[in-house]
Amino acid sequence: MLRMRLFEKMNKKFFAAHISCVLLFAILYHLQDNFILNNIEFAQKIGLMEKKLPKKYYSWKSSPFYYYLWYSLITQTTVGYGGVVDTATGDTVSFIQIPNRLFKILNVLQLLSVILIAAVF
Repeated sequence: MLRMRLFEKMNKKFFAAHISCVLLFAILYHLQDNFILNNIEFAQKIGLMEKKLPKKYYSWKSSPFYYYLWYSLITQTTVGYGGVVDTATGDTVSFIQIPNRLFKILNVLQLLSVILIAAVF
């Protein structure tokens, strides 16, 4: 009985930790996207964005929040995706081709959080 209660508590904490990460990273993806879109030159200057960008990246538009939530959920559950979708063209962009270094850093941190949560709980 005690063992069952312990597992129930751990499962709730495990679930809460993952949901918290999904929400946190969705917000961070949204904030970084808006920051980069509104400050491309500054982001390039401080190294968060590659210097040589095709002109199409200057036409990026921020996605609705539910897109970031979906992306974060797919990442956190490790279901996987074929790549990031370029909102301007609808094309899939591989991780290597993404010029936004801040996005790459956040994505790797989120994937590491999956491992960390599994290790802790």
